[in-house]
Parts: sequence; structure tokens; C-alpha cells
Amino acid sequence: MDNVTAYLEASLAGVPASEALSQYKLKMTDVLSDRADELTHSGLRDQKVLMDLLKSEFPDLRADFEAAQTQPKKARGIEHGKLLGIACTSIYYLAVGILYVTVSFLTHRWSLTWLLPAAGVTLWLEWLFGLRIEKLVAKRRVFHPTARTLLAIGVLLLFLFAFLCSAFLFRMPRSWLLLLWGVIAMLLADAAFGLALREKLMILNILIYIPVLAALLFVVLGLQGVLPWTPGWVLMPAALLLDLAIIAVRLLRHKKEENEQEVADAWSAD
Repeated sequence: MDNVTAYLEASLAGVPASEALSQYKLKMTDVLSDRADELTHSGLRDQKVLMDLLKSEFPDLRADFEAAQTQPKKARGIEHGKLLGIACTSIYYLAVGILYVTVSFLTHRWSLTWLLPAAGVTLWLEWLFGLRIEKLVAKRRVFHPTARTLLAIGVLLLFLFAFLCSAFLFRMPRSWLLLLWGVIAMLLADAAFGLALREKLMILNILIYIPVLAALLFVVLGLQGVLPWTPGWVLMPAALLLDLAIIAVRLLRHKKEENEQEVADAWSAD
């Protein structure tokens, strides 16, 4: 008990006296004493070894105390952030609603002004997705697939809104092709994002994306009259050849790295 008290006092020396510090000392005295009793009952009798084990399990009591004091502040900050987010969301959607009603009454184009709240929802979701993607990318690699999924949804939402504007506002023929362009943009964005994050096995995704992109481009460009059907079909075998070229380059690079490693190992052995 005396050793535990001495360790606590030495670890927390210099911390200003407070009610929180006193409570923390009482709490940790019980924790350390209980742990010491467990070790003693398990057969450990040497007090020096016992204290060394306790110190290894609780190496920085001062940092632990300071972290415990900042947790309530963090909790309050998170709560304030949530309240601020709810307030900003309410104000934003109120402004969008007022804009929608005002423009609708002034123009009497109710059949088109519904695009204003659609634009508001789309912009809000894109902003939320952007914030979430930034947080997920900063975390461990296991969260990156979720970030890629949100990016894909965000890209599709943009093209969905573009399709609505094209079909109902501009009355453009074959507006639905924008949805196919959205899929193309989604695949390109995911490939670029995955490469930027250096995702493992991303090369396999790219090998799949290339022929899919070629097929989509063949259909979209053919329907839009940009690329005639007859030479357009070349895109698909070209995509397969590109896949084979990428595989060959990767195999050659892998072989070169193996040879370099073998040479390095040989020099190390000598």
C-alpha cells in the first residue's frame, strides 16, 4: 500500500491540488491495490517486481489524469457541434424553402421550381459526403472502402440532378444518357481515388473497370452520334488489350523487383 501511494504521489507531483485530483488518487489507489492483490495471490511475492509490473501496466498516471479531465470538455464540444449542425441544417433548409416558395409565386412555374429544393438537397448531401470522406480518409485503411462508396454516391447524385435539369428544364432529348455518364464518372472517380489512397489490389478494380468503361462509352457515344457504331466496337477489344498490357507491365515489374531482391540477398550473404 505504501509503495502504491508513493508511486501515485511521484507520478502526480506538480499537478495542482484540486477535488478532481483527490478523487483520481482515491480511485487509482483502489485500482492499483486491487491489481497488486491479484498479483500477490497469483504467487508473486517480490515487492520490487510487483511494483515494476504495476508501473508497466500504468506507466503514465499524469497523462491519464489529464486525459480524464479533457474528456468532459470534448463531450461538451461534441454536443455543441451537434446542436450547431442541427441549427445550421434547419436554417439552410428554411432558406431553401423560402427561396422555392418566393420564386414559385413570382414566376408561377411550379412545374419547374421544384428543382430548387432538389438542388438544395443535392448540395447539402455533397457537402456532408465531403466532410465524411475527409474524416474516413484520415482514419485507418479499413475505412477507405466506405469513403469510396460515399464518393461514388456523391458523383451519381450530381449526375442525377443534371439529368433532372436536362429532362425537365431544358427538355433535351435522350437526357437519360446523363445517368450512364454518371456511371462512367463514378468508375473514373473511384479509380483515381483508390490510386490516390494507394489501395491494395486496386489494380484488380481497374482491370475490371476498363472493359466496363469501354462498353459504356461505346453505347453512349454511339447513341449520341459522336462515334459511329461500326468503328466504335473497336473500343472493347482495345480495352481487353489494354488490360493485357497492364498485366504484362505489372508482371515484368514484379519480376524485376524479385531479381533485385535476390541480388541484394546475395550481397548480404557474402
